[in-house]
Amino acid sequence: MNDRQLDRLLETAALIRDDAITTLDLRDLEVETKELIMSTPVLTPVSPPSAPGSGRHERGIVPRLVAAVAVAAVVVAGIVVMPFGGSDDTAWAAEALAVAEASSRLLVELPGWEVTRAHTFTVAEGEMTFSDGNQSLDLHWRPAAEHDGYVADRLASAAESHEVTVNGRRGVLVRYLDSFDFTTLWRDGRHSYEARGVFPDRAAYEAVLAALTPTDVDTWLRAMPESVVRPIARAAAVAEMIADMPLPDGFDVGAVGDGRDVSDRYQLGAAVSGAVACGWIGQWLDSRTSGDTAAEAEALEAMQTSRNWAILLEMEQSGAYPQVLWLHVDAMEADDRVPDVISVRNYRQALGC
Repeated sequence: MNDRQLDRLLETAALIRDDAITTLDLRDLEVETKELIMSTPVLTPVSPPSAPGSGRHERGIVPRLVAAVAVAAVVVAGIVVMPFGGSDDTAWAAEALAVAEASSRLLVELPGWEVTRAHTFTVAEGEMTFSDGNQSLDLHWRPAAEHDGYVADRLASAAESHEVTVNGRRGVLVRYLDSFDFTTLWRDGRHSYEARGVFPDRAAYEAVLAALTPTDVDTWLRAMPESVVRPIARAAAVAEMIADMPLPDGFDVGAVGDGRDVSDRYQLGAAVSGAVACGWIGQWLDSRTSGDTAAEAEALEAMQTSRNWAILLEMEQSGAYPQVLWLHVDAMEADDRVPDVISVRNYRQALGC
């Protein structure tokens, strides 16, 4: 890293501007910082129970490898970067802070409603889900330039539409044909927002829509669920996930672990397991073309172990990605002669390589 890159990193991570530094009393900063480092507890994150999922893929039961990952505060150039949740600290990872500062930071301000999911999100786009345990609302944000296209698409499937106002911004509310599936789209600054959910009627939906309230950076970041993987914790989470995976030759763990986005654990698990699977499937296809039977057998054996990868077993409870990956194993075992189900040769599109 050169001096210019280092300056840029510190600039993006800074939580205070240069002109404000002159007003600070820094005499006791060194002592306080050392005390903070030594007193920071080591936490072992525990994933919350997953929602019931689809039927399980048939496979043998084997002991699961469990990796305990310690999470600690990181101090860089005097800046303490703390994890999400439950703290009065106002210091956040630079990437998460950038996302928060760029968005409207909306939360549903109703009793019992909370953030239950936060999809991979960046300054440009992302999505999150709010729920009270009975009903849920998905909130998406995208570049404002895409707004008109999404509105036109939603209106094409509308049973009815209405002009509404969301936090002072004009928008359009749509109910889809033959359903109580509602969505509202509006523009705010650099983003186009969409709030969608299935509700008993329009009044129930609009009550939740009206409760979408802008909040401050700290409140918004603390509202993220425990399943969110922060950029600062991403490398450790990736190391945990690949611990029971055989890795293909030349696999670059750093390429997966060094991402700067903020994602939930399911999406990160898909990225990690997909990258490993894609490496093995690529080897399997290449070796079949070259006639290298040993490499072909190695790749198949490695992919067969995926039925016991801990992260896929965890993800299976809340989504279909593991099932899609295991279908590729089934096809490999059948010599890729099940075109009506899936073709291994389409793995890049199916697994997101």
